[in-house]
Amino acid sequence: MALGRVWKYDRQVVNALTSRSSSRAWLLPAARSFAALLPGLGVVFVQDHSMHVGFTIATVFFLGTAIAMFALARQTGDARMRFLVLGSIHGLAAFAAFAVLLVSPQQVVFLGLVALWAFATAAVEFSATKLASEEGGPGLGRDWRTVAIGTGLFGLLMAFSPLLGIADAVSLTGLFGAYAAIVGVYHAIAAASAAFGSRVTGEAAAKGLESES
Repeated sequence: MALGRVWKYDRQVVNALTSRSSSRAWLLPAARSFAALLPGLGVVFVQDHSMHVGFTIATVFFLGTAIAMFALARQTGDARMRFLVLGSIHGLAAFAAFAVLLVSPQQVVFLGLVALWAFATAAVEFSATKLASEEGGPGLGRDWRTVAIGTGLFGLLMAFSPLLGIADAVSLTGLFGAYAAIVGVYHAIAAASAAFGSRVTGEAAAKGLESES
């Protein structure tokens, strides 16, 4: 009877820890996925791909991501300060994009803003991979690194788009929408993987305790 009570208590502890770990692992990528997919998929259903639309989807993307990072940065363990910096970068980019949208949205400004944002974001997020803690699960650092590399490459594409002949409003708006959609899907997959991985880990731990008893 005593052993059964101990096992029941141990299993409750494992389930509780697993639940908390799962929350830490999947909440941030899920929130970032929503912030990216909303403007990314929105471009698909909007025929107008002018710079007004481009700056609008950029504002929504930057602001949504900033909110997600500020709200959930504590879930990233030792990388918390890095993600607060990322939230600040996205917040400033959202303010700048909205201000330009109200004044005079131009392709050259869009290119400069997005390229600067991409390079700054990629550098900070890549540095955060070194601080990936066990709280987020072993795959979280890999996810940050992948997004950082993808964002850096996107920044290069935007920076060199005039040389590639794709600096018109339609192309720039479409490219940003495509980037947001791709990143959104990746974050959704990462969130699902983190949640499923935590559940599997918890079940394995529970089976291990059961076999020991």
